[in-house]
Amino acid sequence: MDTTTPRHRLKRTWVLALILLGAVVTALAFFRGWFSWTSDDSWPVWQSIFTNFGVGILSAAALLLCEPLLRKVVTDTVSHAAAGVRDELRGEVESQIDDRLAPLSERIDSLYETRLANQSKALDNLAQDFTYERVKRAFEEAARVGALFGNKLEVQADEEPGKLRIGLRWGPPYTSGMSHDRQIRRTAGDSQMHLTGTPGNPQLSVAIVWEPGEEFYDAVERLTDRLTQNRGRPLGERIDWTTIRVRFEKGIQAAVAASNKSPGRHQFEGMLIETIGPDDSPWYLTTEGIYRPTHDWHLSRTAVTGLTDGSRRIRAGDQVDNPAWAASDEWAYIVNAARRHFSRPAAANVFDSSYVGRSSNF
Repeated sequence: MDTTTPRHRLKRTWVLALILLGAVVTALAFFRGWFSWTSDDSWPVWQSIFTNFGVGILSAAALLLCEPLLRKVVTDTVSHAAAGVRDELRGEVESQIDDRLAPLSERIDSLYETRLANQSKALDNLAQDFTYERVKRAFEEAARVGALFGNKLEVQADEEPGKLRIGLRWGPPYTSGMSHDRQIRRTAGDSQMHLTGTPGNPQLSVAIVWEPGEEFYDAVERLTDRLTQNRGRPLGERIDWTTIRVRFEKGIQAAVAASNKSPGRHQFEGMLIETIGPDDSPWYLTTEGIYRPTHDWHLSRTAVTGLTDGSRRIRAGDQVDNPAWAASDEWAYIVNAARRHFSRPAAANVFDSSYVGRSSNF
């Protein structure tokens, strides 16, 4: 069965026709008897004409026959040449891109290193230099990584959990008639440093504004006076402010390190709300649950509340089983503290950081 295409059949016909025509024309040069009208002087000229014309036709037939092979050779040659040029151009372009990306990568790495260095500079040795500007800078760094819920942190002031909590908050002013746990939208220029004291009875809580340039101990004296006046803390029960400063430093450092996922540091999810318990093995209450990193243990928010959205309060009779190694007083307080935060309306648990100054470099 003939499988050639019409194009190939036409080509074959042309090749055969040209070969036949070329052979006939070339043969005419050897049959002078057919051209008796030529003279002896002109016949060599006619022979040359017939021979050259015939050879030309045969050459055309040969070219037509070899055309696919010639086309393939030319195509391959051009393709290889083009591929070489393309590879060369690609190599030059990639080299230029690499040259441009290398400085960009170095700049990005440098930016990260600068941010981490700024964090360390703001947080390291904070307890020894507990000034308004240092504390403000520490809270701003924490806000940039979303480390603290409401940009506030509470630490316990006594060995007994919940007897007195001291809080620091960098944010918009408290409005009249609002509890110090509420927030309102403000601009960065409205932000203030608030120092809060919350006894076991939250109704006796007080809050003052730590003014720029004011010494910490002057702010502490005003807070202590307010607590005493409000019958939240008698003067006979001294507050160890040195320990409190250390707890603030460690708490903010832990929150920032957890947000950064820094290797070798305590890890927990969510924004830090409060630290509880011993300084060498603290509990962390966050927006996602209760964490005790030194025991590689955590309890999720939903496990504490039994709710998925925190939109209603927990029934007082609900119980949460405590780990066998947990001190009963610490466990009782931290579960109640978790319920206090997690059972608020969902809208109240949204942290609005719009008032926090943002770095233009990152």
